[in-house]
Amino acid sequence: MQRLMQGFHQDPLGDWVAELDCGHTQHLRHQPPLQLCPWVLVPEERAQRVGQQLECPLCERRVLPTGFVPFRRTAPVKTGGIPDALLRQHSTKAAVWGLLHVSEGALELIELLGGGEQRQLVSAGEHAVIRPGVEHRVAPVGEVEFSVEFWRAPDSTEPAG
Repeated sequence: MQRLMQGFHQDPLGDWVAELDCGHTQHLRHQPPLQLCPWVLVPEERAQRVGQQLECPLCERRVLPTGFVPFRRTAPVKTGGIPDALLRQHSTKAAVWGLLHVSEGALELIELLGGGEQRQLVSAGEHAVIRPGVEHRVAPVGEVEFSVEFWRAPDSTEPAG
């Protein structure tokens, strides 16, 4: 999954790390012949890469960024009381992740990716990870009760919406 590079920092060993808009980080090393990334060694070239996309395998695998904390949880929602906004395509902001918790019944989490839909059935006692910036909606499968828990970096003040 493609994510925007927002900046860079060096790790304790001096290797460069890209800071992505999803909250993940990714090492970028120039170690020929296996890793070719010469631009990371030049400050001006690193600066030019800010705002460009980089593949994030952790987002693809739905892994919450290390150190993120929950900051808000919705009240339980039941069939018949599901807000229209959740039934229509919407997304969270950059670096705001969601955990969809189903306490009764089942629903589908439907993501819009690459012009198609990716569906995940979530049953009672299970949860699904909602990735930041990914258009999604829910569809109840019969009677259901669920809530959504939002996660972000501990020093962030970004709203969930």
